[in-house]
Amino acid sequence: MPSADESQRLMMAPGTPLLIHTRVGYDAEGRPVRYMVSRMAADRVEVSYDLNTDD
Repeated sequence: MPSADESQRLMMAPGTPLLIHTRVGYDAEGRPVRYMVSRMAADRVEVSYDLNTDD
C-alpha cells in the first residue's frame, strides 16, 4: 500500500494499491547502466508485456 505522501502525490483514493515497477537497463556488453522505479496507482494503469520467444 502507498505511504501517505505517495497517496497524496498521486492523488489516489483511500485503499487503492500502489504498483511499483522496477527495471534495470543494460548496455551491449551486459553491464547495468540504468535503474528505474515507477510508482503507479493500480486503478489507473494496465501493465502488459510482449515477449519475444524466438530466441
